[in-house]
Order: sequence, then structure tokens, then C-alpha cells
Amino acid sequence: MADLEKLALKRDRGYVFRLVALLVIAVVIAAIQYGQLTGDRAGDCLADAYLGRDAKGAGSAAPQPEPPGE
Repeated sequence: MADLEKLALKRDRGYVFRLVALLVIAVVIAAIQYGQLTGDRAGDCLADAYLGRDAKGAGSAAPQPEPPGE
């Protein structure tokens, strides 16, 4: 019976170690992606896409529709 108890404790330590290692890796990956998504380059791209500007900051080349009745 003592052998089963030692084996169970040994397996539990391995499980806890793998769990903690996976959590640390997930946090590191999340931090890297958060930094990339909130960086200046991503923010400028999103702002330009939202405002309809091209890479040079000029307005889009597509003509804007005129309001009806004019």
C-alpha cells in the first residue's frame, strides 16, 4: 500500500508541474500578443482602416457618393 501512495504523490507532483508550466507559457504568449495588438503599428493600422485612409494618410481613392436631391 505504501508503494501506491508514493506513486500517487509522485504523479501528482508531475501533474502540478506540467499545469504550472502550461499556465506560465500561456501567460507569456498572452502578454506578447497583447503588446503586439496595442502597439503603435497596430493602432495606426486600425485607425487608418476605421477612418478610411490609405497608408500615406490621404483619403481613400474611391469617390464618395453625393447626397440625394442635390
